[in-house]
Amino acid sequence: CAAMPFIILFLTLYGLQFVANPLVEYSFICLSLVLGSFTFKHGYYKHHRKIYPFAIFLTGFLIVLVGHYFFHNHSHEALLENQPDHVTDGILFMVAPIGAVTIAISHLINRRLSKNSSTCSVNKSLIIDGQPAK
Repeated sequence: CAAMPFIILFLTLYGLQFVANPLVEYSFICLSLVLGSFTFKHGYYKHHRKIYPFAIFLTGFLIVLVGHYFFHNHSHEALLENQPDHVTDGILFMVAPIGAVTIAISHLINRRLSKNSSTCSVNKSLIIDGQPAK
């Protein structure tokens, strides 16, 4: 998963320009949102019952989407004419990593909450003198 952005980057250098298509870019973003949501759903229902890791995750995705929608030049004719828009691309290169780090932090929080939660619950009717019955 961590290597996939680099693989995609190098594939575009070797002539796979279709990856720069906005539809493909937004499809990857949506697919990541769906896969990440399943991760947080599992952590919420099976382990910790806390919603804030998912809220942090959605905040990170909102940052990525806002950066991508407002600060990414989807006009590839300008790139073909060798006149890239350095200002908006520069902002995107600052905003997108902030969103990505926020998403990574949310996964770390979810993982720690999942590992630290006690998923085994002891039936209280089986407790004798403060100790679980054997």
